[in-house]
Amino acid sequence: MSLNDQIEELTNAVVSCGNLLVREAARIFRPHGITPAQFNVLNLLVLNGDSMRPSEIAQSLVVDPASTTYLMNQVEERGWIQRVDDPADRRACLVVISAEGRAKVSEVVPLYRAALAETARHLGSRPHFGEALALLGDLPAAAMAATEHVAAQHFPVAAATGKARRAEGTHTAPASPSGPRSRKAAAPKRKPAR
Repeated sequence: MSLNDQIEELTNAVVSCGNLLVREAARIFRPHGITPAQFNVLNLLVLNGDSMRPSEIAQSLVVDPASTTYLMNQVEERGWIQRVDDPADRRACLVVISAEGRAKVSEVVPLYRAALAETARHLGSRPHFGEALALLGDLPAAAMAATEHVAAQHFPVAAATGKARRAEGTHTAPASPSGPRSRKAAAPKRKPAR
């Protein structure tokens, strides 16, 4: 099997596995009134000192800023987060986890960890697990570099715009063949800090 065939097979396996993991996480979280995406936001906030900028959340979750805004609106409506002015930069806001959000994380993290432990039990000890993990860790950067290369060959203006946005730390959807897509997301609602 050629290297290209192996990469295609790996890519298909990663996508399939990712979809399956999201589906199974939804089964665990649904009875607790939270989606996997909402859990990811809350868990990310807990792991990062209870507050982050929306752009940092988008970058960490590798999602489009517009999708992040929609997700933040959902989580904020449930009372699990607040958006407050960033004291370090008046032009920016911070997403801060609320007491209700921390309680929701505390409620579902044991289920999440139990599912991970059961997954590990089913997988057992694998001699090349560390190598596989390293390969998966390298995959996002390789995929972005490959996409950048192909886009530069076929859509030079779009590729340059996407590269500039990634350099700024934002992620956007791939540009269309006619050029980059405009992203004008509505400004998030800000609530004063309590």
